[in-house]
Amino acid sequence: MAQGEVRCEGAGAIVINIDGADYAVNGMASRRYPPIQRVWNPTTFPESNLDSIIVRGLTLCDWGLTRPSTLALNAAARN
Repeated sequence: MAQGEVRCEGAGAIVINIDGADYAVNGMASRRYPPIQRVWNPTTFPESNLDSIIVRGLTLCDWGLTRPSTLALNAAARN
């Protein structure tokens, strides 16, 4: 099972770090990072739930902070 560390940057950009590389989980992060689907998709990890990861990532957003908050997750993130 893949694992990664999720963080929120800026105004809601959800980013996941997998094996030292950052990937965009939502559209806000896609301007700066490659899409997570390159390495983490229904074919490679059918149990993954990207919507759940986005929701969890958004809970990390603190609109007043300049540094990102992080959360460690598994590929099978569930509600």
